[in-house]
Amino acid sequence: MVAPTAVDLLTAWEWGQGSGVPQRSAAVLAVLLPDRRPEELVAMSIGERDLHLLHGHRDLFGSELDCVLGCAECSAELELTLAVEDLLASAAAGRDGAVDDPAVLMWGGWRVHFRRIALGDLLAAAVAADARQELLRRCVVATVTPDGHAADGFPELGLPPDVEHALVEQLEQRDVIGLLDLDLTCPDCGHAWSAPLDPASFLWAEIDDWAHRTLREVHLLAAAYGWDEERILGLSPWRRQTYLRMNGHG
Repeated sequence: MVAPTAVDLLTAWEWGQGSGVPQRSAAVLAVLLPDRRPEELVAMSIGERDLHLLHGHRDLFGSELDCVLGCAECSAELELTLAVEDLLASAAAGRDGAVDDPAVLMWGGWRVHFRRIALGDLLAAAVAADARQELLRRCVVATVTPDGHAADGFPELGLPPDVEHALVEQLEQRDVIGLLDLDLTCPDCGHAWSAPLDPASFLWAEIDDWAHRTLREVHLLAAAYGWDEERILGLSPWRRQTYLRMNGHG
C-alpha cells in the first residue's frame, strides 16, 4: 500500500461526491493501491476491500475509530473507540477459517453453485434497477434443478423464493474476512445487539473531513500569497500550518 499524495486523495474525494459506498471505496482503493489494475480492484472480495481500507485508515488517520451508536430500545447514545489493530486481528482470524469459493447451496432439491460478492458486483448493483437480483445474477455460477436440469449462471426463470432467501443469507455470511460485527450492550437499559462495522464509511468520513480542511487551507494560503493549488498541496502539512499561523489562522 502506497501513501497517496494530497492531490490523489482529493481527486478520489472529488470522484466520490454524489456516489454510494461502492463507488467511493473503489475510488479510495485506486489511490491506496496504485499498482493494482482496475480489473484486479473490481474482482476484490468485500472482505479484502475492508482489510485494505482498515490499513488505509490506520496509515492516513491513525489507529482508532470513534463510533457513536444509538440504542434501538431506549435511544441512548453509545460512544466507543475501536482499535484498528484489533479489527485487523479479528479479520485475520476470520481469514484463517475462510471457506472455499465458489460454494454450493443445497436447498429444496436445488443445487446452486455461487461465489462470493466482489467489489465489481456492488458497483454493478448500485446502478441496476433491482440491486438484489443483479447481485444474484452475477454471483450464481451454475444451478441444478430438483429434476436434474443443469444450467450455467442464474436460471432464466429465477429461483424459488425460499431458495433465493437461503442464497442471500449464504452470500451475506460467505466472506468471513468481511464479517466485522460489533457486539454491543446498552449501559442504560441493558439491551444487547450486534451491529455491522463498515470500514468504507468510516474511512470516507475521515477523508471528507480532511478534504474540507485541506481545501480551506488552500483557499487561505492562495488568498494570502497568490500561490496556486498545486504549489500549496505540494507543501507538507507542517509547512502549510506554519504559513497559516503566520497569517493569523493557526
